[in-house]
Amino acid sequence: MAVAHPGGTIVLASGVYHELVHIADTPNLTIRAEAGATVWMDGSVPIQEIKSEGSHWRLPDQAPDLDRSPTYTRGAPDNRKEGWRFVSPDYPLAADPSQVWLDGRPLRQVGARDGVGPGTFAVDGRDLLVGDDPDGHDVRIGTLTHALVVDAPGTRIEGIGIRRYVPSVPDFGAVVLGGRGDRLTSVAVVDSSTTGVSVQGENVTLENVTVQRSGMLGVQAHRAFGLRILGGHFSHNNTLGFNMAPNAGGIKITETAPLQIRDASIDRNLGVGLWLDESVGDATLYRLSARGNSLHGVLVELSSRVKLVGCRLTGNDGSGLRVQNSDQVDVWNITSLTNRRAVDYVQDGRTPGSSGAPRVSSDPRIPPMTWRIGRSTVANSILGASTGDAELAVEDFTRSLDADDLGMRLDTNVYRRAASPAARWTQVWTRPGQDPNVYTSVRDFSAAHHQDVHSVEQLHSKPMTYPVPQPIPQDVREAGQLPAGPQIGAF
Repeated sequence: MAVAHPGGTIVLASGVYHELVHIADTPNLTIRAEAGATVWMDGSVPIQEIKSEGSHWRLPDQAPDLDRSPTYTRGAPDNRKEGWRFVSPDYPLAADPSQVWLDGRPLRQVGARDGVGPGTFAVDGRDLLVGDDPDGHDVRIGTLTHALVVDAPGTRIEGIGIRRYVPSVPDFGAVVLGGRGDRLTSVAVVDSSTTGVSVQGENVTLENVTVQRSGMLGVQAHRAFGLRILGGHFSHNNTLGFNMAPNAGGIKITETAPLQIRDASIDRNLGVGLWLDESVGDATLYRLSARGNSLHGVLVELSSRVKLVGCRLTGNDGSGLRVQNSDQVDVWNITSLTNRRAVDYVQDGRTPGSSGAPRVSSDPRIPPMTWRIGRSTVANSILGASTGDAELAVEDFTRSLDADDLGMRLDTNVYRRAASPAARWTQVWTRPGQDPNVYTSVRDFSAAHHQDVHSVEQLHSKPMTYPVPQPIPQDVREAGQLPAGPQIGAF
């Protein structure tokens, strides 16, 4: 870094680099692994001294001085609003970024000396206590908060691994990208204490990036205008058990437009897989996979103008796709199966300017937001085998909206009904002043509301004739590099 010139390249030989690198004054710099090299930036160090104390072992004066702030405001207490705290009472130490690894396996932190046993550790003032005999093992302690902090434009990081960094919540992430046009390519970020990658610059690209086992969140992006996530794997994040809201899980993006995510796998995160929240617009999600997340596969909230095309959303504990207070969220050719609900459009009482609601972005790059569901298409999709009460819902918790007036357009879908347990309803359709209408067959729903007219219901695994698919709009097809011919379900 000391000798690199703007536009230069730093080539890394195989090895482990215990460093924090700040790129501030050298634009268009490339840092890449040498061809065939295995390169790791590692935020941990081996233990220096061990003292046996009966049932546990003491590592004297080896606890790093780390920030334990639970929110993005350094030194501030956790949120007071019920259900909106970062730290869950079930995991009260989540915001403490201290980490210890035994032969590469993370130990679980406990709060007191009496709780230290096999597989655990505790912080005791300036000392660490571990419950496993360190003799003959590789025991490492996380000491560095960041691997890369990038403030220069055009920075490219290629082909390296980043592991065992210990950022606190207000540190944002082990990797922080703040330069315009920064790019990560074939980079793995694993075992970060809170967040793996934070994107804060414009026109940033993450290509074939892997982010796994972050303590709170895999990727966080705010005001990341023009962000592109191309391929990559984002899985098993929120290992420390932060509350799923306001900010834990796989990927969370706020106040950003435009946005493109293509061919990414977002799987088995504790929380939402992909969460677009508070003024995300002009977003296109192509062929992504969201599987086995412990809440929704994809959540679009307080946003507008989002397209999901060719996506697979399966086995999520919440909805495959949940759309909340967001309009113009179009669904083409998705396969959403074995979720609580396949597709779920819901409205709550938050409107622009309402009490307690967050503000709507005033940035002219963000499209106008109504924070009201509607004007959305669901077509050519396979939906069903849901574990909850319905396959598809358009539901207003305030009981003031009529789904027939919202500009929804549903057609040429296949509703796949599981043998057991089967969702009670094929559709939930909101109406003002009453509980919503519910339907147990696609035929009854179509007759009542002139929606899903060409859609079909597949009972169990019985063979059937699929409907003739609608052509995908040309602008959607061209942007996503999709197959030429129409079909039903994900590509």
